[in-house]
Amino acid sequence: MFFFRVTVTGESMWPRLTPGQTYWASSLLPYRVGSIVVVGTTHRMVIKFVRSIDEDQITLGGTQPSAQSITVKTEQVLGRLL
Repeated sequence: MFFFRVTVTGESMWPRLTPGQTYWASSLLPYRVGSIVVVGTTHRMVIKFVRSIDEDQITLGGTQPSAQSITVKTEQVLGRLL
């Protein structure tokens, strides 16, 4: 899947991303710190921005102060928002 659509369901990325809005993402684009990525977790897909990148994991966060950071394995990244 090279290009796919995702819909934002929460407010952790507001005002950069609007809840209910659909965005395009691509698995072909590289990501770096500051990129917004789509990650597949055990129970759902998550859209967050990249805070840091280590060897085999990345730390993600939201734009809201209440948004929790999460750390995932790099292979969980499904794509980067266009």
